[in-house]
Amino acid sequence: MSTPAVKLMPLKLLILHGIGINDVTYADDLVKGIEQEFKAELAKAGVKDDGSARLVIQPTVWDDIVAREQAKLNGTL
Repeated sequence: MSTPAVKLMPLKLLILHGIGINDVTYADDLVKGIEQEFKAELAKAGVKDDGSARLVIQPTVWDDIVAREQAKLNGTL
């Protein structure tokens, strides 16, 4: 009896930083780590491709959007 094929849905991640960071490269190390772990888990599951089409990661900076509230928060800290 063969093992049934696993149907994997794309995994979409939004990495959000909104206070004190205005550079999307803040998440580079995190993204690399997630990609490595994702590929390793796919390999363990017997998936033949590297998973790059199954993983979408978007680092996002909301600093401009939350700047006013951030200034208030910084004043209270």
